[in-house]
Amino acid sequence: MIRRTFDASVGQVWAAVSSAERLAAWLGPVTGRLEVGSVVDFAGAVIQIVECRPPLRLELRWTLMGETNDLRLELRALTHGCEVSVEHGALVNPAAVGYGPSWEERLIHLAEHLDGRSVLEHDCASALTRVQPLWWALLSPEDRVAMGLPG
Repeated sequence: MIRRTFDASVGQVWAAVSSAERLAAWLGPVTGRLEVGSVVDFAGAVIQIVECRPPLRLELRWTLMGETNDLRLELRALTHGCEVSVEHGALVNPAAVGYGPSWEERLIHLAEHLDGRSVLEHDCASALTRVQPLWWALLSPEDRVAMGLPG
């Protein structure tokens, strides 16, 4: 699970994660109806909206490359800002640990979007270089070798 705090209200963050137009600005284009039970397409992933409790919780079933797993997004109001928790669960393939650095990157994009900046203002390579080793460390030595990573 990844938790990040944003200098924005729960309502502002919810608008950024629940509107197709806003999602396109920081995550990428989403096609389909954004409502419970609907299936939408995002970058080749087929996503079913399982649960939606505005403005605090969104649960999705995410299918990509033949693997289906769950994604839960929860928002919590803070005295100053909003905490966002992202949990990408039910992962079977060890390579799915790669979702971690990807979500780290996407949360940087969300922060930039909430600040009114372009999502391209940070150094993607630097961010990934910093977080990937932390995520790869979660793999067993055997899985690291199988993926071609240092054992």
